[in-house]
Amino acid sequence: VRFVITIPRARNAGAMSRATLSAWNNFVAFATRHENQHKSIYLQCAGEFVAKAMRMTAPSCFALSANIRSQFDAAKRACEKRQLAFDRRDYGRVVGLSLFAVASGR
Repeated sequence: VRFVITIPRARNAGAMSRATLSAWNNFVAFATRHENQHKSIYLQCAGEFVAKAMRMTAPSCFALSANIRSQFDAAKRACEKRQLAFDRRDYGRVVGLSLFAVASGR
């Protein structure tokens, strides 16, 4: 599995004030940690599904395939719930980032 995580880049960091640059760098560090945690959650979900799928048995290949597909769909839904729960927990940290205070003039 290969993940591509896209993090914003400043168009002209050299034109930023010291305070804005510091706030920007803190935001980029936060976004990187946040997105890497999403990656980690997806990898955990995948590992759990694979372990479960490896233990599955059925009377036929067709039945096994159907069972795996059903369990995979359930695992995807459960993983998305984990992702949303993580985002909800992290939301307070996002709005508290200094970049947003600098941008709003606070």
